[in-house]
Amino acid sequence: MSWTPFVDGQFVQSSGGLINAALIMGRDGTVWGNTASWPVTAQEAKTLAGQVANPTTIPAQGITLGGQKYMGLLADEENFQGFANAVKQGVSGVILGSCIIVGKFGEPHKNPNAYSFMKKVADALVEQGTLQ
Repeated sequence: MSWTPFVDGQFVQSSGGLINAALIMGRDGTVWGNTASWPVTAQEAKTLAGQVANPTTIPAQGITLGGQKYMGLLADEENFQGFANAVKQGVSGVILGSCIIVGKFGEPHKNPNAYSFMKKVADALVEQGTLQ
């Protein structure tokens, strides 16, 4: 299965403009698929996987994806959120048993809205058996 069209369809196109790019990756840091306009590197994904394994590091270290550093706002075993004031963009991630899903958004949208959308879609995909 190619995950990039899946990511673009499930998280970007269906968001009604809330999410402008998305990423799905394994808990080991392997990128499964991401929006072409958001070039997340293998090293950035591996670093994020390490941070997700110890979420208390995210607020202190921030999150770097697609060459942009986001200030870590919140992180726990189920989600993380970050924002970059300079570019008025943020990231919101949902942590599942097998993978990590991240959505990128820009102003005027806010992290709680992005997280709610990402979580709703992730929950539906888990219920369908597509993800775990």
